[in-house]
Amino acid sequence: RRWGRARLRSDWIASPQDDRQHPGVPPRSIQSTEHSYAQSTSPTDPASRLTAALLAFGTPAAIAQETTNPTTLLTIKVTGTAEQSLTVPSAEAAREEIQHTPGAVEVVPDTVFKNGPAQTIRDIAGWVPGVIIQPKSNVDNRVSIRGSGLTRNYGNRGVNFSMDGIPINTSDGLTDVFEIDPTAYQYAEVYKGSNAIRYGANSLSGAINFVTPTGRDASIFDARSDIGSLGYLKGQVSSGASSGPADYFITGSAQREDGFRDHSEGDIERTSLNLGYQINPNVETRIYVNANRWRQELPDELTKKAALNDPTSADPAFLSQDQQRNIDSVRLASKTTLQLEDTVVDFGVFALDRHVDHPIYRYLDFKNHDYGGFVRAVDDREIGGFRNRLLAGSNLHDGRMDYEEFENVGDARKGALVTSTLDRSVNRSPYAENNFYFLTDETYISTTLTADSADETSALFNPGYGRAVYAGVRFTW
Repeated sequence: RRWGRARLRSDWIASPQDDRQHPGVPPRSIQSTEHSYAQSTSPTDPASRLTAALLAFGTPAAIAQETTNPTTLLTIKVTGTAEQSLTVPSAEAAREEIQHTPGAVEVVPDTVFKNGPAQTIRDIAGWVPGVIIQPKSNVDNRVSIRGSGLTRNYGNRGVNFSMDGIPINTSDGLTDVFEIDPTAYQYAEVYKGSNAIRYGANSLSGAINFVTPTGRDASIFDARSDIGSLGYLKGQVSSGASSGPADYFITGSAQREDGFRDHSEGDIERTSLNLGYQINPNVETRIYVNANRWRQELPDELTKKAALNDPTSADPAFLSQDQQRNIDSVRLASKTTLQLEDTVVDFGVFALDRHVDHPIYRYLDFKNHDYGGFVRAVDDREIGGFRNRLLAGSNLHDGRMDYEEFENVGDARKGALVTSTLDRSVNRSPYAENNFYFLTDETYISTTLTADSADETSALFNPGYGRAVYAGVRFTW
């Protein structure tokens, strides 16, 4: 059969069934075909060379030789992992690290919130047990952990928010969660109550840390668009890459919606950039830039009668005064991570500039200028044959607010100046936690100490001063 197949590809090959005389080739038997072929063809002829190759590798002798003398190749298995950032742990590393916390904590990966609408902070942490997030006006939400801050109508207090471990609350404790863009993060860490000691939480509620991607784990290009009812539109695009010791990640999003009620239209644009540089395998620094713009109309509450008969209407007073909430903010920060033999140290600085243009029953116009620093160290070593893990750090936070309040004469226009103040707040939050593993890695005694110092301030929404110290011991089996 082999000869028959070869014949179909060349007229110079004879098959056992072919007794015709071909030009230049005398009649021969099948036994002499290979020998006569070699003598009667030209080695430079392409068809001849192809036929010779087919004959040489198609003969039973060649196949038998290959079968009896197989060549065994070595099996080489190549494995590896992508180089991770030192300043921004991966979600897997975060899950492992959070297990050291002897209490109610959770890591929320981006697969939970990016596969859905991903509009507000509620899409990130709204379904975590013990966390209550109530929408107020489009992207704005009231956030509470274990009931703290449920009555807040303006901003959020009682929860420590951070981005990659960098505080984003103002120095007096306020946070505007409109800056939180779910499409800009790869996961979030939720710490409830005193379990939030890792980020110096000085409140009863807890802490939420939003973690951004880096150029070492992000796609070179990623984009999404969302369309919904009530005029909802959102678009987002991001890019990340690394080259040697440097990497970058940038993301931007814009969204708008008409709202269910009259005078509830809003739009927002958010941009986030981080640049990382690994000085050596044990030292990395990262710079952050965040810019946000929010414009929101306010419809106010309705009476029960109005809500039942005309639920889409707005309060007439809010319409005549054209009440709004408009905020522009820019945040700069840097974070450096040092990996020593048994100790990891994070430290950095941050600054915030925010302008709030807020015509309500009065026309509020004020600017926040916040700045501060932080340091945090985790030491994990053996002491006397037992494992000991010490966490210690401090947040230093200063701020100033230039506050002005005018009459709202209608249509969001400033009237006479009513109030003008210059407010200053200072916040110092040292903390420490030690876990001593006296039996196994699952059995230890945890000792916690935190202190908070807030200097007197004349801030309109948070007057007063105070000192607070907390200490506790917890046994985990």
